[in-house]
Amino acid sequence: MPLSPPVAARIADLLNTQNQLTVRYTPEAVLQDEERYLICSGENSELMGVVEAKLVQWYQCEIDHLSVHPEFTRKGVGSRLLKAAEDRARQLGARIAQCTIRVGNTASEGLFKKYGYWPTATFRNEQTGNKVTVYQKILKTEMYHTSGPGCRAKIITDYASWTVLSALRSGAPIKSRRDVYPLLRTVDFGALLQQSTPPISEGQFDAWHEAATLSLCERRTDLCTGWAAKMLNVYLKTAVYAGGLGRSGLAAALHPPIDSGLWSGLRRRFKGHALLTKTHIVERIKDIRDYPTYQTIVAGCRLAAEKLNCLSIEVEQLWEGVDLE
Repeated sequence: MPLSPPVAARIADLLNTQNQLTVRYTPEAVLQDEERYLICSGENSELMGVVEAKLVQWYQCEIDHLSVHPEFTRKGVGSRLLKAAEDRARQLGARIAQCTIRVGNTASEGLFKKYGYWPTATFRNEQTGNKVTVYQKILKTEMYHTSGPGCRAKIITDYASWTVLSALRSGAPIKSRRDVYPLLRTVDFGALLQQSTPPISEGQFDAWHEAATLSLCERRTDLCTGWAAKMLNVYLKTAVYAGGLGRSGLAAALHPPIDSGLWSGLRRRFKGHALLTKTHIVERIKDIRDYPTYQTIVAGCRLAAEKLNCLSIEVEQLWEGVDLE
């Protein structure tokens, strides 16, 4: 729907008041490039937020000045706008989404990191004197070919999907391949598996993992945090740790799949140790109902990894799911 002059004026005013700009927006400029602007409106047509998405290279979309009206903060408006901007970027054929954030703008930094953006460069804006960081996220990769080097990646990722299906056959709320495989295809694994992208840190992976877990739970309301996280962790254990795919640093950041076999092995190995107060804060997957609970368990697993002098994913050596006793 075309923007009206009054709406364009409200967009320009919100962008000007919520950002430190060297060139201010005008209603005329907004109308001239109205296809760039994505808005979020309230029940009474009030402007809750706006974001600008524009193609700057055939493969790259710039997401500019995501702004939420102060009256509508902490209501999910920023997340909705960012998802809309990414959808627009994909429609335009972009492979990469990029944004530039002022250092210290913790709200924007947290939002973009939550949805899988990683910092690529920090420098001083000579016009404003502010330090800014460029963040990027891969939206689409070309890694899954049917022949050549990509053939191996396809075999590994197909097998990773099957291992997820297999891991969900006991006690999970979804078990059918018609449910599992389409759900896995909604996850942006490409942001992790494209080996030509920069190294990934533990913090960056954790931010990606939280966003991906919550997205799965939003898509399937019968899926709790524990089961959603297990789907991701089983897939990545197969594709990255066993299959060797992924960015530099990724294997070291992975979380072990949390289930009864691992809980049993941890209890046996670390009986009486304080770390069990974290790993065993709950002891059933369905009781991991929120991400903070899951984070506590992962923190305990990382302590266990330190004791074992291994990667976090290698805490899986304690898994007792194949024991016959």
